Amino acid sequence: MMRPSKKLGIIHIISISGLHVQVIAKLIEKLLYLLRIRRKQTKIITGLALIIFIFIGNEQVGLVRAVVSYWVALILANVFKVKLNPLDQLGLGFICHSLIDPLMITTIGGQLSYFLVLILILTQNMSYSKQAVYLNLTSLPLLLYYFYSYNIFTSLYNFMAIPLFDYIILPIVLLSFLYPLVPLVFDGIACLLIKLFDVLSYVGQLDYGMVNFGKPEFVIMMLLIGLTIASFTFERMKLGLVMTMVVMYSMAYILIHFPFYGQVTFVDVGQGDSIVLTTPIKRRVVMIDTGGRLSFGKTTNTKSIVEKNNSTVFKRSRYFKN
Repeated sequence: MMRPSKKLGIIHIISISGLHVQVIAKLIEKLLYLLRIRRKQTKIITGLALIIFIFIGNEQVGLVRAVVSYWVALILANVFKVKLNPLDQLGLGFICHSLIDPLMITTIGGQLSYFLVLILILTQNMSYSKQAVYLNLTSLPLLLYYFYSYNIFTSLYNFMAIPLFDYIILPIVLLSFLYPLVPLVFDGIACLLIKLFDVLSYVGQLDYGMVNFGKPEFVIMMLLIGLTIASFTFERMKLGLVMTMVVMYSMAYILIHFPFYGQVTFVDVGQGDSIVLTTPIKRRVVMIDTGGRLSFGKTTNTKSIVEKNNSTVFKRSRYFKN
């Protein structure tokens, strides 16, 4: 599931899937209200149910983020009588989550989960289409930094995938809790869900629209993220900021594919190291791989292999010109 999501550029939907916890929480609260349970007890029972849901969801970062934020808001509202705005709730949730799992923020899932929810909060007054565009643009530098490629049809895939997740996959997952009541029906639904994932995997393997951009420098990535956020925050400077972004993406691409400095790379090929030499601006790439043959159960003349390697090192080097 993760691999095709990366290729199609819809991994952020999985990263912020914890937003669906709000739907689950509302359903549980509604059920408890119908059972005439008091509001305070309802909130606590819902919070405990969501903790169980974390383990059902294999402790996925987005789920943990959403549940921790729910408990932060619940404790502050009932104990300290403080109502948080979305940004404060996200920030306090991040602090608590970091105390529980300090390494969370070092993972791509943790970074995307909090970062994209922040963008959703900042763009909450925008239309659905504009919000989707900015969500893709702000996540692009981070995705390039980790995955080195981008799909030019990402926006199209997002418009198709979001309704799929919201109106088909999420309801199926929620209804799966009723499996013991109607097992045959849910067996058919499970097959349908598997087929949907198979289609997603197939489309991801086609590689249509994939651009191998390369890995930008960390500083460039942070600057691009900052420029993107500024472009929808400062409307008057929007055109200039967008042009600056285009120039930075172009320069980053050129520097990655035509570097001004040479490079020596050691590649582990299983039986030793292969050496790849790259000249500046990639005018020439040289691969050196001169290992001897393996022998099993036979005596090997080490001296002859060394002599052979010394005499054929240039013959066995392969040159590839761009």
